Amino acid sequence: ISSAKMESSSDQLYLFFMEFDKDRDGELEPSELCEALSKGNIHYNKTDTDLMIRAFDRSGNRRLNFDEFKDLATFLHKVQDSFNSVSCTKSFRDGEIHFLTFDEVNVALTNSGVHLVPEALQAMCRRYDSDRSETITLDEFIRLFLFVSSCLLTFKAYDLEKKGQIVLSFSEFVYAGSNLC
Repeated sequence: ISSAKMESSSDQLYLFFMEFDKDRDGELEPSELCEALSKGNIHYNKTDTDLMIRAFDRSGNRRLNFDEFKDLATFLHKVQDSFNSVSCTKSFRDGEIHFLTFDEVNVALTNSGVHLVPEALQAMCRRYDSDRSETITLDEFIRLFLFVSSCLLTFKAYDLEKKGQIVLSFSEFVYAGSNLC
């Protein structure tokens, strides 16, 4: 991708960001982000939007500035690409629905560099399978991937020697858990 094309894309994203920054303070509040995501055909409630903000808000003010919003947009694009690369389609009279089976979730995660034992994968898929259909929709996959990403960041903060294992006291476990989305 040329730098001119990347600048153009960044400019378009900035205009999109500014469209929803109603108070023109350079940051999106949860309600503004929810509206922006909805226009992008991603529909989440306030709780989900708050989780996204927590995951990308580096300043800790529960709002997203443009750079943080750009990181979120990159994340969502990456997750959607991962989903689309392995999703199944089922046609109904009203249209089509795209989904992943639990095995396909594993493929999508593995393609993104995340390797889980089967028990961990099953537990996580069941947590995000809201209708208990043993399939994961794009919205559910985004929530799942957000959780996995926050787990990876939290784990890496404790895995200073990069051994792939950590030892935590109960207090450290609670603290680590409080940082998960």
